[in-house]
Amino acid sequence: MDSHAQSVHIRKLVGYLPAQLSLPRFTNGANVLRYFSNLRGGVPAGKIEHFAERLNVNLNVPIQRLDESDTFKIGLVQALMHDPELLILDEPTRFLDDAGREALYEIIAEVRREGRTVFISSRSLGEMERIADRVGVIHRGKLVTVERGVHLRAKAFREVEL
Repeated sequence: MDSHAQSVHIRKLVGYLPAQLSLPRFTNGANVLRYFSNLRGGVPAGKIEHFAERLNVNLNVPIQRLDESDTFKIGLVQALMHDPELLILDEPTRFLDDAGREALYEIIAEVRREGRTVFISSRSLGEMERIADRVGVIHRGKLVTVERGVHLRAKAFREVEL
């Protein structure tokens, strides 16, 4: 697809959460998500509220008063709210507490059951074993293997010093 000519269509197909999330600080989550909704041609308000509730984030608090966890949850809502065919999440659990992590795992499982694709960047072997069908391992900038998630631990890099 042409990213200029078909930018709105591409935004409807892809949900993206960068590892370094920057949101405008002098507004609240509801306004930010309304803005992202408009970029994608509109998202029902109920969808936004649904994901905000599941991730337990208050969208009415000014972003400047939120901690990193809640700011990141707003980023997750914007990536999920339009039911994208492709979801790209860069270290999505990095700032989440246990409850937020569990909620995200449930959402990812639902997305996968619906036949949509999820790309996740993570440094956690246990996380990848739990949520991924296949895992590509990148070492020093090169793809070194693609494995089923459940087979990862057997192939994990180990270093033992005696």
